[in-house]
Amino acid sequence: MQYQPWLEDAGFNVEYAALFDDDYLQKLYSRQKSKNDLLRYYRKRISKLQQRPNPKLAWIEYETLPWLPWTMEKALLPTSFPFASDYDDAVFHRYDRNKFASVR
Repeated sequence: MQYQPWLEDAGFNVEYAALFDDDYLQKLYSRQKSKNDLLRYYRKRISKLQQRPNPKLAWIEYETLPWLPWTMEKALLPTSFPFASDYDDAVFHRYDRNKFASVR
């Protein structure tokens, strides 16, 4: 979000699309979330990706669909515009240090 003023000055129309809303996060931190909730948010994200007009650029912070392999994520991303992935933290440790071997 720190780049929004610069991007708008450069002619970009900035739109934010968080994967999870406040309702999901409240359920997550109170340990009431379910796998169905997660699937619903994934479907919503995939639908949004398929409905959007061609932007000049899609800026993805971390991942489009967390926990899915990159090959699946890449197959779902539109190819009609460029995108940038922003990994400003050691987010990869969510995977390489995961207790489940299938995630590593």
